[in-house]
Amino acid sequence: MAHFLSRSFIRTTMLLFFLTCTFLVFSQEDPEIEKWMNLELEELGKIKIVSVSVGKKNVSIREAPGIISLITSTEIENSGARDLIDILRLVPGFDFNIDVESAIGVGFRGNWGHEGKILTLVDGQEMNELLYAALPFGNHFPIRQIDRIEIIRGPGSSFYGQFAELSVINIVTKNQPGDKGVTISADFGQMSQTYGRRDINLQLAPKIKNLDLNLGLYWGKGNRGQQPYTDIYGNSYEMKEESGTENLFLDLGLVHKKTSARFILDRYRYDMRDGFDEIYELPMIYAFNSFYAETKTEFRVGHTLKLVPKINYSSQYPWNSTDENSIAQDHFYKVRVDRIKFSMNLSGDITDRIYINGGLIQYFDRGVILGDTPPDSYFNGEKKARYSANALFAQAFMKTPIVVFTAGFRYDHHNKYGESIVPWIGINKVYKKLYFKFLYGQTFRVPSIANITLGKDIKPEKSNEFDLEMGYEIKKSMILSLNFFTTGIKNPIIYNVDPVTDEEYYENFGKTGTWGFEAEYLIKGGWGSVNTNYSFYRAKKDKLDAYIVEDKPGLMLGYPAHKFTLNSSLQVTKQFSVNPSLIYYSTRYGYTSADEEGNLILEKFDPVFLANVFLYYKNVVRGFDIGIGVYDIFGENYRYIQPYAGGHAPYPGTGREIIFKLNYKFK
Repeated sequence: MAHFLSRSFIRTTMLLFFLTCTFLVFSQEDPEIEKWMNLELEELGKIKIVSVSVGKKNVSIREAPGIISLITSTEIENSGARDLIDILRLVPGFDFNIDVESAIGVGFRGNWGHEGKILTLVDGQEMNELLYAALPFGNHFPIRQIDRIEIIRGPGSSFYGQFAELSVINIVTKNQPGDKGVTISADFGQMSQTYGRRDINLQLAPKIKNLDLNLGLYWGKGNRGQQPYTDIYGNSYEMKEESGTENLFLDLGLVHKKTSARFILDRYRYDMRDGFDEIYELPMIYAFNSFYAETKTEFRVGHTLKLVPKINYSSQYPWNSTDENSIAQDHFYKVRVDRIKFSMNLSGDITDRIYINGGLIQYFDRGVILGDTPPDSYFNGEKKARYSANALFAQAFMKTPIVVFTAGFRYDHHNKYGESIVPWIGINKVYKKLYFKFLYGQTFRVPSIANITLGKDIKPEKSNEFDLEMGYEIKKSMILSLNFFTTGIKNPIIYNVDPVTDEEYYENFGKTGTWGFEAEYLIKGGWGSVNTNYSFYRAKKDKLDAYIVEDKPGLMLGYPAHKFTLNSSLQVTKQFSVNPSLIYYSTRYGYTSADEEGNLILEKFDPVFLANVFLYYKNVVRGFDIGIGVYDIFGENYRYIQPYAGGHAPYPGTGREIIFKLNYKFK
C-alpha cells in the first residue's frame, strides 16, 4: 500500500506540475514566437522533400503543402533523448513495436510500417535495407549529430518511390558547411542492473582552401533492457546479458562550389536470442553493415531553373549472422545487396506564382549470397538476383488569389512488375491566423528483393491517403492544429512461415488501413516551450485478421487507440533549463503465449504512463554543457508488442534509466 500511494502521489504531483506550467504561460507572449512558428523552409536548409518544396518563396510550415512535423536540434538537446525512438515517440501518430529476432520497427497511425512502408533518410541517403526494406531501431543513429528532423506525416512515394508509402523521416545532420567548430560529446545511461548506453561523438568542419569538409563520427554501445524475455512457450533468458548493441557511424561531406559528395558508413550490430516464436539455444549477433556514397552538382538553366544530376551508390550487408553461435545453430547467413541510382532533377520558378519540381530516376539492384549461406533460402535457389527500374516524377506548385494548389504524379516501370502511376494533389491556404490543408495521394510499395524471391505471385501494394489539417494561431505565442486522416492499403505484402515445412514466404492479403485524427498544441516564449499532442485511430472496415484485435475489430495489435504526449522546456535561467516530458498510452493488446495446441493467447496490456525529466546546464564553462535526467521515472517497463499474429512474445524495453550527457564545443 505504501508503494502504491508513493507511486500515485508522484504521478499526480508531476502531472499537476506539467498542467500548472502550461496554465501559467497562457497569458505570456514573446515577439520572437512569430518567427519560430513560421520557420522558413529555406532558412532550415532547403528541405529536400518535393511535397514541401515550393521554390524561393518565404513559405512557412503552415503554408507548405504537406502534413509536416519539424524537430530541431535544440528540442532534441533539451529533451535529453537517448536515441531516435525517444524523439519520434513524441511525434503524432508514431510508435514502435517488435518484429522478430530483436528487430524493433516503426509504425504510423496504427499501421505497421517496418518493412518498406516508412522511409528513413540521413543526409539524403536511404537507410532502409534493400533485402527486406526494413530498418531496425534502438541505439542505432547518432542523435547528437542531428540538426533537425523533417517528417512528412503522409505519403511520399510521388518523390521517393518504393519505401515512402506511409511517411518519410528525413534526418539532416550538423555535418554541413558553415559551422567551423569542433564538438566532442559523450552520453552515459545506467539502469538498475546494467548500463544503458555509452556513446561518444566527434564533429568537425575544417575548410581547406575552396573545399568544405564536414565530418561526424559516432561510436556507441548499449543494452536494450534488463528484464527477462519469455517466449510464447514459457522459455526465458536474461536480457541484461544478451541484448547488447554496438554502432559505428561515420558521415563525411565534401563541398566545392556547386559540387558535393557524401559518404556514410553505418556498422550496426546487436545480440539476439528471441527468434521468431521460440528462443534460440545460444545468443547470436546480427550485423547490419552499410556503406553509402553520393555525388551531385548543380547547373543553372536560364535565370530561375536549377538542374541537379546525382549518382547514389549503396552496399549493404543486412541481417548477417556469421559468429560461432550462428554456425553452431545452422543459422549462418551472409548476403550483400547493392544499388546504384542515377537521377536528374529540375526545379525552379516558372513565374512569380508557379514553381515546378521534376526529374528522372533509374536504379539497378543486385543481391548476392555469400559464404556458406544455403542457396535455396533466397533468390529462388540462385546465388544472385538482379532488378532494375525507371521512374519519372513531376510536381507543380501554383499560387492563386484563392488557394495554393499543388499537383504531381510519379510513373514507375519495374522490370519485374511493369508499370504503375500514382497521383498527388494538395490545396492549402493561410487566412491571417487561420490555415487549412487538404491533401490526397496514392502511394505504392514495390516489393523488395526478399519479397520478390520469397513471394508467392507477389504484387506491389498500393495505398490511398486523405488528410485535412486546420490550424489557428490563438496568440503569437501559441497555435492549435487538428488533422483528420484516412489511410487504405490494398494488397499489403505480409510475411508468413509454413508451420509444416518451416518455409518463409510473402503473400498479398486483401486490404487494411486506419482512420482517425491528431491534435497538436504549441506554446513558446522566452520562458521556454510546451508542445502537447493527441493521436487517435480506428481500424477501417476492410481489415486483416493478422493485424486486428480479436473481438475488438476497431483496434490494431500492439497500437493504443489513444496516445497523448507532452514535451516541455522551462528556462529557469539563461543557461539552466528543466525539461519534463511524458507519453501516455491507452490499453494495448498483443499475443503473449500459446496453449497446448499451439493457439496464440491474446492479452490486454494496461495503460502506460512514461514520464521523463532532463536538467540541462549550458556553458558551465565556456563551450561546455552538462545534463542529467531520468527516463521512465515510474518504472513502467514498457514492452514492445508484435503488431501482427506472428507468434513473437512482447519484448521488454529499457525501463528506468538515468542519463548523463556531456558536450564541449570549441573553435
